[in-house]
Amino acid sequence: MKTTTKHISFLFEVHQPFRLKKYHFFDIGNDNNYYDHENNARLLLSIAEESYLPTVQILMDLINTYGNSIKISFAISGTALDQMQRYAPHVLESFQRLAATGNVEFIGQTNSRSLFSATSMNSFSMEVGLHKKAIEKHFRQIPSTFLNTGFILSEQLCNTIFELGFKAIITTDEAAVVHGKNQYAIYKNNSVKPLKFLLRNSSLSNDISFRFSQKDWSEWPLTADKYISWLKGLQPKEKIVTITMDCTSFGSTHKSNTGIFSFLKFLMHYLAEDKEMILSTPQEALESHQPRSQSFFPNSYKGSKSVGTEVFENELQMEAFKSLYHLENKLGKLNNQQLHKDWSYLQSADHFYYMSDNGFFDNYFNPYNSPYDAFLNYMNVLTDFSLRLENANKAVATSIPLL
Repeated sequence: MKTTTKHISFLFEVHQPFRLKKYHFFDIGNDNNYYDHENNARLLLSIAEESYLPTVQILMDLINTYGNSIKISFAISGTALDQMQRYAPHVLESFQRLAATGNVEFIGQTNSRSLFSATSMNSFSMEVGLHKKAIEKHFRQIPSTFLNTGFILSEQLCNTIFELGFKAIITTDEAAVVHGKNQYAIYKNNSVKPLKFLLRNSSLSNDISFRFSQKDWSEWPLTADKYISWLKGLQPKEKIVTITMDCTSFGSTHKSNTGIFSFLKFLMHYLAEDKEMILSTPQEALESHQPRSQSFFPNSYKGSKSVGTEVFENELQMEAFKSLYHLENKLGKLNNQQLHKDWSYLQSADHFYYMSDNGFFDNYFNPYNSPYDAFLNYMNVLTDFSLRLENANKAVATSIPLL
């Protein structure tokens, strides 16, 4: 048993949205198959081959070698799981084998990585419930730690997350840094129900996620030795380090020829054998230290009456999101599985990120040539979806069975 006070938690995020096919104005009312299945399958298989499968295999090998000295966590969206089940069952099976080791904690989130936590607790709760069922079905776990899309956080949201059965939420360290607080600690806020906060270390996470292969970065090349030295250089009071990154950082964002996989192997190897630090799942880290009470709120987002104004950067995104949000009541209690599935898939934040003016998303598996193209395509789909909701509600009102 290691005698250490530092707990290092690595969280790998896995998400794929159901990208939409080219959907024209004249398709409205005539075509309710919205998804580019060929492109979605191609992208998933490509990303799986260069990223997911080799990353999982490395982690499996490490667990087989070091046993319980290797503990990690994954946040896999419901849309990613649906795609694996539909297009690449062998990829899902690889994650299931990893889960079977007992060394992985699966993190809760919204099923489609939606942004409804900014506007609707009803739709948010439904999305979280869908994801919980998916994790239990595929991995036989019930998540107790939560990660929200875009790290959106508010007091109302925290209370809802607690009521949905979660013990903790992972959020950013931005507010802690701004207020001069220790970002390597567990927190609680007395103004919300007893939900604990784990703070993602932005610097250490982004060093791997974004900067690893940037040759103009002052710390390039980043080696496992150098990264370990940064962890060892933390002060004694800095006891909890939470590092989150998209799994595609390994093999997709940073190609295999950058040395990213060797970095992962040696980093985990050093941590598994180190006597001062221990690899932990988020729940193990939470159980290892008492939370600190604090007056500042862990995230700067406080909620807004204006839909999307705290989340999006341009009018296209806000208009599209408002249009989606206004359909919530039309869905109501309709007992139509396909409508509910489409409703979930259309909530994925990616659809709105594609409308961003930020050039980063041009390379983020973005199928569109411009933000306006993304907006127009999405609004055409949403118009058809709205018509289907209206027809479904009329059929219910007149007791006409739907085909």
